[in-house]
Amino acid sequence: MTVSEYRDNFVQLSRYVPEEVAQDEKKQELFLEGLHGGLQYQLVAHTFLSFQHMIDKALVLESKRRELGEQKRKFNGSGQSSSNTRPRLPMPQGPQQQRTGMPQGQYQNQFQRSNQS
Repeated sequence: MTVSEYRDNFVQLSRYVPEEVAQDEKKQELFLEGLHGGLQYQLVAHTFLSFQHMIDKALVLESKRRELGEQKRKFNGSGQSSSNTRPRLPMPQGPQQQRTGMPQGQYQNQFQRSNQS
């Protein structure tokens, strides 16, 4: 259920218990209790001037969360792996190369010559 749908249901149901939502603080508290965990967690740490300010902030947060979810799906769906591992490159075939760029046998021959001198 979206925040706007929840707000509409909350306002409609609050008509049956006007004494419970007479004070704005209590109305905010009851509304927060009905939000799903993520939005509730983001909003609970704030103090809002009014119920309407809290609703506005909840709608903005919901919109941003939806945008981030869509971006994440696009990124994961574009052929990218969701893991953080780098792709493995194939090992070169043929003689092994040392850091000098020479095949291993040539490097050893050069090393042996320099030690004999």
